[in-house]
Amino acid sequence: MRTQVTKIDREYYREKILEKKLQLERSKVMNQELLKLNAKKDAIQQVKDDLSAYVDLLFYLKRTVLAEDTAFRERRVEYLNNVITEELQKIFPHSGLQAKIAYNDKYSRTKATLRLVDSDGYSRKPKIAEGKLCQYLISFAAVNGVVRSLGYSNIYVDEAFGVSSPENLPRVGESLQQSIDSGMQIVLVSQNPALYESIPRQEIHLRHEPADGRTVIDNIAEY
Repeated sequence: MRTQVTKIDREYYREKILEKKLQLERSKVMNQELLKLNAKKDAIQQVKDDLSAYVDLLFYLKRTVLAEDTAFRERRVEYLNNVITEELQKIFPHSGLQAKIAYNDKYSRTKATLRLVDSDGYSRKPKIAEGKLCQYLISFAAVNGVVRSLGYSNIYVDEAFGVSSPENLPRVGESLQQSIDSGMQIVLVSQNPALYESIPRQEIHLRHEPADGRTVIDNIAEY
């Protein structure tokens, strides 16, 4: 017996075929969108990976810079400790004083403090150790060391050692001479000839003019 396809059956199958075609087209469109989304996802993942590597590099650089900065500070502090200690031992050879600089960072500000440690290991404040002369020597040694490390060779000293005792003045003068011998030019303002009389120098003598209140050069002498 032969099966006959009616008109209704043909319409039914035609609709089904059209429906499948539409589903196929929609699937093709969705597949294209999925491919695009996957491509975007891969691109985003690549950006994420690159960004993660960049962040890791930044953290590495931060650690490296901080470590180098800390090491540089420690070297600078040790350098200043040495030059200050050396200067103090020239003037106070029997005290055994050693400079110890400590610094800390707080509220984005760096604060440094200096103490002196004697031969017995006791810590002493500079303002009460060996009087004012000790403070001036610390300042002079620190400035001298910093200026020299920066490649400069000029220092201006204004009445810095006027507090020195007569016994210590020759030693201070010798220290100044050593700085000069090493290439430092020192402009020294002092009213005490005992400080510099043994040093080859150029003296500029000043004179005050009472009439108009000016200070003028009275004489320049070579010694």
